[in-house]
Amino acid sequence: MNAIRILASVIFLAFAWPAHSQVDEPGNAPAAPSRGTSVGTDMKNGARGIGHGIRDGARQLKAGIKDGAHQFRRSVAVARCNNGEYSYTHHKTCNHNGGVRERLR
Repeated sequence: MNAIRILASVIFLAFAWPAHSQVDEPGNAPAAPSRGTSVGTDMKNGARGIGHGIRDGARQLKAGIKDGAHQFRRSVAVARCNNGEYSYTHHKTCNHNGGVRERLR
């Protein structure tokens, strides 16, 4: 019930609110466009900003891929253990798997 009252109040205020702020009055002149720039210039500047954002995003993506590849290379198996499992650590390689059968890296 309260939700209906709130909704009715919002609708009433939306229609009943005076729209005098939209009327051009002598003291309320609309903001003039800045001199020396045009809509085309503003669009170019906006597009330039978008281009920089895309390039920055591509650089970050490339750096992330390189970092992920580097981490993957470090995590590749180091040795095959005597029980057939692979060890991915350089420290205590195959310690709980019966020792090292074959060194891979």
